[in-house]
Amino acid sequence: FKDGAWDAGEVVYSQFINMHVMSNVFHYGQSVFEGMKAFHCKDGKVRVFADFKNYERISSSLERVCLPTMSKELWQRGIDEAVKANLDFLPPYGSGASMYIRPFVMGSSGHLGVHPSAEATFIVAVSPVGAYFKTGSLPTIDGAIIEDFDRAAPRGTGHVKFAGNYAAGLRP
Repeated sequence: FKDGAWDAGEVVYSQFINMHVMSNVFHYGQSVFEGMKAFHCKDGKVRVFADFKNYERISSSLERVCLPTMSKELWQRGIDEAVKANLDFLPPYGSGASMYIRPFVMGSSGHLGVHPSAEATFIVAVSPVGAYFKTGSLPTIDGAIIEDFDRAAPRGTGHVKFAGNYAAGLRP
């Protein structure tokens, strides 16, 4: 996103991004993300689970952290192109595995100062992942309730998929 509009985008075959060191994402955490999976299905088709719901949530998240929203068509094209470009890495039907899809948007203009980024970068990264749960019954696990710590403050950004919410949860 630059000069008030999203461009057509491109498929990039690199694990690295070249960004200005003063981008908002680095200094003010201006970034949101989603996560979903693609599966090879029994009928041979590839399906992405609930991508329309993720679009609704990322739209809300983008508005909350002052990043530009995008059309549903741009969102869908980004997801579809990333999956298509990586079909060789999509685990086969019946393996229990899938392709994890991580779309994210970050403030990417180079400036130092607390205000919304004038530019944004939309990236869809993918990776094959194993089964989340092993087959068979799920054993119970011990849990802990921590009452003196909040991952996201009330009336803050806890209702959106804001990158800063998750960094705070790394140390309970």
